Amino acid sequence: MLNIMSKKIVFHGYTYIGNNVWENNSTLPFGYTYLNGISRETYDSLSSLEKQEALLQGCVIADNDNVIDLTFENKIIDYDITCDESISIEDSVIKVTKENASITLSFNGLEECETYLSINGLNYNGTKEQLKISMSATNSNDKTVHKTLKYFTPYYQWYSNRDSFMIHFGYDDHAKISITITFDTVGEYTYDSLEIQCLPMVNYENEVSLLKEDVLENVDFHENDIYATDKITGNISLDESKYLLLTIPYSDGWSAYVDGEKQELLQANTMYMALYLEEGEHEIVLIYQTPGLRYGAIISAISIICVVYIFFEMKKV
Repeated sequence: MLNIMSKKIVFHGYTYIGNNVWENNSTLPFGYTYLNGISRETYDSLSSLEKQEALLQGCVIADNDNVIDLTFENKIIDYDITCDESISIEDSVIKVTKENASITLSFNGLEECETYLSINGLNYNGTKEQLKISMSATNSNDKTVHKTLKYFTPYYQWYSNRDSFMIHFGYDDHAKISITITFDTVGEYTYDSLEIQCLPMVNYENEVSLLKEDVLENVDFHENDIYATDKITGNISLDESKYLLLTIPYSDGWSAYVDGEKQELLQANTMYMALYLEEGEHEIVLIYQTPGLRYGAIISAISIICVVYIFFEMKKV
């Protein structure tokens, strides 16, 4: 899989702007497996980065009773704040008296990790509809990554009541050492929390490899069969019982058959589907039928019959 990203990077004072193509060597296939399950209640209680880590350790199932010991590597990093002369901060209130004034968070980040800035409960005390908050993170090798946050106030026509954000500054072999936040609008900004979080990626490839140990093979989407375009087949061999996660959005229209027997499809990882399979070799068949299609066809047929009947009855008059 290729990820195409447009970004601006500043390195030793030079600015590079353009599209970059990155090959992802840790992609997961259409159907991969989990040894363990995680209850939806447990998953919902986690922070954003904890959820990201949990999805590499267990399959999230609504009614799952399994209890596994989740491990988390993400770290909250302490920082110091320095402000421009046009900004003051007191009791989680940022007062900006000049456009494009900045604050800088200085910290000692971690190497070989992803770096995030978490802003919760952000609120702007003013009548402007939308604001632009520019951010830049610099690492120990003087490389800077830029991000922009568009913040919409209650005066905006399509205001969505969103006040919490997680800004991702990407993976870096070198540690990030500072994040500068620039406010384009004068006014008073309040927030509940402002955190820098680092997520080490040392174990990422190994965790993905474990999920790919047993996968759905010989997957056929029946693309050339006009009578079975809503059918998917494949087979899998397991040495122990596992959850087979299928990267299809969960829908009531799907039915699953394991070795010819219909089996319940589980809603997994909040949006996908999964099957719980015992050890052994299995043939999997997935069939989709639009919910209500059969009843709709019956109602339409009855309606047509009624119209035809009324038409001929009226001709007799």
